[in-house]
Amino acid sequence: MVYNDHHYKHLFSDLQIKIIDRAISIADREFARLYADQEGQILIHGDLHYWNVNLHRGELYIMDFEDVMLGYPVQDVAITLYYGRHREQYPDLREAFRRGYTSRRVWPVSRQDQIETLQAARSINFINYVARIEDTPQEYINERCDELQEFVEKYWY
Repeated sequence: MVYNDHHYKHLFSDLQIKIIDRAISIADREFARLYADQEGQILIHGDLHYWNVNLHRGELYIMDFEDVMLGYPVQDVAITLYYGRHREQYPDLREAFRRGYTSRRVWPVSRQDQIETLQAARSINFINYVARIEDTPQEYINERCDELQEFVEKYWY
């Protein structure tokens, strides 16, 4: 993580660092709950989103397997839903995704805050990535930190 690295400190306010620290603490608790059940782990895509699915001759094909790992299905669900979370039709998209998913497997989401927590972790990963590779990452960092602040205010205890 670079948000608290002295080379990147100029990109983050003290408040943003505090928010990210708290969000990481919340996410760490969720990951600890998940990974306490070693038997529930399966091979997951790790980056399953709209752009990593291709439609060819009426069939869906998953692509881009560089993030495959042992994990939990709820992680793939959270990542997939992460990319549509700002769309106006997100509730309908989420429900359609859930219906499709449950036609093949048991829905792995045990709580709504579980999805939001895993999505916050995804945002932190992207903040880290963008801070390292973009020439002008400030707007992105600010937007994600604003979202994380809302998340932290909802779940920090």
